[in-house]
Amino acid sequence: RHSQPFHFIFAGGIRYLKGIDIILAAFKRLHAGSLPYKLSFVGGQGEPGWIQKIQEVAHATYYPGVSQAELFKILSQADCLQAGL
Repeated sequence: RHSQPFHFIFAGGIRYLKGIDIILAAFKRLHAGSLPYKLSFVGGQGEPGWIQKIQEVAHATYYPGVSQAELFKILSQADCLQAGL
């Protein structure tokens, strides 16, 4: 059994076309269902308004553009990675 909250990471530009709205809606449902998780978004800001929407989701964190070394460190902590290509 997993002893820590599952850590999901989205890496890439924060844009509607990459399904950010679906990801946020899914994690709002997970929070309502009491499933322990951590959600991280790593990448450029992209379209306006998404950072605020990310901050409205419990256990979600936004990391703006980070160095390659920091990116690898964050990604190494993931249980699940979604790359926004």
